[in-house]
Amino acid sequence: MLLVAIFIHEYEKKSKFYLDDKYYSSNEFISVEDLNEIEHDSYIMYTYGDFCAFSTPCEDIFKSFMDQYNISFIKMHYDNFKNTKYYKSVLYPPSVLIIKKGKLIAFLNAEDDNDINKYQDSLEFKNWVDKYVYLDKNS
Repeated sequence: MLLVAIFIHEYEKKSKFYLDDKYYSSNEFISVEDLNEIEHDSYIMYTYGDFCAFSTPCEDIFKSFMDQYNISFIKMHYDNFKNTKYYKSVLYPPSVLIIKKGKLIAFLNAEDDNDINKYQDSLEFKNWVDKYVYLDKNS
């Protein structure tokens, strides 16, 4: 029974999904201070600090993606993010989290060399998101 539960959990993490409709309708950062109202939504979240060490501001890469695919991101300052259930997994800003019905599916790790290119290259970022999320709600 435990193996079945693990298999189902891993399958859910790997299966591509749609964001909630409201996140496909525009291309903006939706600033929030807490996640209570969207606790069970499926969305992409950008959490950030007061300083970005990347040569190209990663927010520019993310905004370019949002403009191209008409997708909105939840945006939360890291000081507020520390009060979320996702803080146990995402310890350093900036990060982008992919959330499916309130569950963390994937995130970019600012401390992981394998993720750095996704912060700096819009195609790399798009390919990463596209592994998890349908970029067009009509796909």
